Amino acid sequence: MPTVLDRLGDACSPGTLTPEARHANLHVIGADLAHADAAHVEITGALLERVDLAGAQLPGVVVRDVVVERGDFSNVTIYRGHVTRADLRDARMTGAQIIDGVLSDVVFDRVKLDLAAFRASRLRRVVFRACNLVKADFANADIGGADFVDCDLAGAQFSQAKAAGARFSSCRLEGIGGVASLRGASISSDEVFVLADVFARALGIEIVDGSAP
Repeated sequence: MPTVLDRLGDACSPGTLTPEARHANLHVIGADLAHADAAHVEITGALLERVDLAGAQLPGVVVRDVVVERGDFSNVTIYRGHVTRADLRDARMTGAQIIDGVLSDVVFDRVKLDLAAFRASRLRRVVFRACNLVKADFANADIGGADFVDCDLAGAQFSQAKAAGARFSSCRLEGIGGVASLRGASISSDEVFVLADVFARALGIEIVDGSAP
């Protein structure tokens, strides 16, 4: 990650987000921007601490060199956005909708992403570490550049995803959908038995005890 903190200017806040606004070198603490509606906003070189963007509509947002500490981004909607070199820690993003976007060099660390959607998005060098991704939706997404480490992906959807190159390590995968789309992904050995059951269910195969008459 870039040393964003080394080049931040004086702490300041954008107050409100307006369409096509440009914000750079920010240190924002505790700003209430819930339900903001602003297209094509650009944020570069920022530290956002405990910022509330719940329910915000941010189509076409561009984010570069940003660190997010905690904060509420639940139900935020980002359509065709670009996020590059970002580090999100301990944030809440339940139900976030990141649709047809591009994420590059992004780390989600202990982020709550249950029910979040990354549909049709492209993930390049993206790490999900210790994240809650229960029932997350990666349908039609290109996740080939993503690493999932110690994440809860129970019930997540991968239908029509491109997963060649993706890596899953020590993740919970019970009940995932679109399992056939994980062709080409790397999965740690401790998940093999769980996936065997998932594959069998997807193919309509009943697994029975071999000792049964």
